[in-house]
Amino acid sequence: MLKKIIIGSTERGILYKDKQFVRILAPGAFYLFSALAKYSVEIIDISKFPELKGSSAKFLFKKTGSDLEAFLVKVTTNSREVAIVYLDTKAFEIMQPGEERIFWRGLAEVTVKKFDINQNYELGQEAIRDISLIVDEKKVLMAKVSEQCRGILLESGVIVRELNPGIYGFWKAQRDLAL
Repeated sequence: MLKKIIIGSTERGILYKDKQFVRILAPGAFYLFSALAKYSVEIIDISKFPELKGSSAKFLFKKTGSDLEAFLVKVTTNSREVAIVYLDTKAFEIMQPGEERIFWRGLAEVTVKKFDINQNYELGQEAIRDISLIVDEKKVLMAKVSEQCRGILLESGVIVRELNPGIYGFWKAQRDLAL
């Protein structure tokens, strides 16, 4: 039996043979001959889902090889890092320490900025601007101290420092921060 699969220009396909990963399919038409084996294709619209999630991601994260690297970007953070993932220079996701994620290549250029939070957990002004639209209150503490006011940064209920007027951001990973 001959089966035709069409992968659109914003799509990628994950080809399986007898429920075993075979390869990733780029846009185009493919003909699968399945006399004894059963083929299946998981089609993903990467314009809507730029991150590969689920069981496929966990499996493909462990795979290596240049054939997968043409389609996927693997991003990891160590136990003392956080990262901002950018798609075409626009901040898309904030990653916490010890995370592993996979993003699709092709429609957007994937870049990553990592931050060592071992000593410095304050975000610079550029990072604050970058993440202003994707701030997750569980991951980042944002503060705006108005003119003629002072702020107080607390870590685990202890005063860490006084904040002058301005905009501040602090990575909350592995810290109990409050204002």
